This record gives sequence, structure tokens and C-alpha cells, in this order.
Amino acid sequence: MNAAEAVQTVTVKNPQLSPVVPATVIISKSLPVPPKNQRRGVLAPVWAKMEIGDSFFVRVISRATGDFTHVQQQLSAMARQYGRRTGTKFVTRRSDDGVRIWRTI
Repeated sequence: MNAAEAVQTVTVKNPQLSPVVPATVIISKSLPVPPKNQRRGVLAPVWAKMEIGDSFFVRVISRATGDFTHVQQQLSAMARQYGRRTGTKFVTRRSDDGVRIWRTI
């Protein structure tokens, strides 16, 4: 395959996509897919050691309501992803100064 066959340029005709998609997209042929990142997350060792009924607490430094919500949502998503891989379940609850996570199954 020569260099002309390896790259194809396509012009996007939909102006509504312009903030997200560039006007010109370059398609590369035969470019290998890099290996999948096998990172298991920073809390994976914590989740793995927890037994049913165990919990841990994450203190939220900022007092803004949005920060509490963001931290709780992030922890809940991380726990859900770990649980899908391992068949475990977790629950999160807010307190006055942070978020507590319990393993339930």
C-alpha cells in the first residue's frame, strides 16, 4: 500500500457538528489499534479487601454542594464498575463532611 492509499480525507458537510467535529477528517488505513489499558483504578485494592458490611469514608474538603455531589457520583460509578467485574455491590451515602461507601453484596 502506498502513501496515497494509507490516508483518505473526508469533508464534513453538516455545519451543526462543527464545534465538535472538525470540517476535515483524515481517515488512516491499516493503523494498528494500541493495546487496551488494563488499569484497574486506584480504589481496586480497597474494593477487593472489603467484606460485606465493611465501609470506608472519603472526606470532601470543599463545602460546596456540587463538590459533594460530584465526589459521591464518582465514587458510586467507580464502585459500580468494580462490582460489574466481580459481582459485588456497594452503596454510597453523604454525611456532613464526606461520603461513606459500604459493600452490600
